[in-house]
Amino acid sequence: MVLSDKRNLVRHRQLELSLRMQCAEILPVSCRSPDGQWQELGFVVPMTQEAACREAARWEQNAIYWVEDNELFLVPVLLEGVQTQRLGDWSSFLYT
Repeated sequence: MVLSDKRNLVRHRQLELSLRMQCAEILPVSCRSPDGQWQELGFVVPMTQEAACREAARWEQNAIYWVEDNELFLVPVLLEGVQTQRLGDWSSFLYT
């Protein structure tokens, strides 16, 4: 499902409210591909991977980024037949 920019922003704000009710602290982030061709708003949230995937499914997200032991993973949520992918060192994906 592809959403309009306006509808995507509304759902992003709804997700933020939902996360704030579940977690004391969340950090808004902007995620993008290394070449800058893709960008999406998201959140860093202190929750288990299971809880994060459950919340992502609730909001019809295909996948989540997961950081563990300073390694970044792409974890499928709604994508069938897709394996979790190790993307590399978390800090190499931080841009300023």
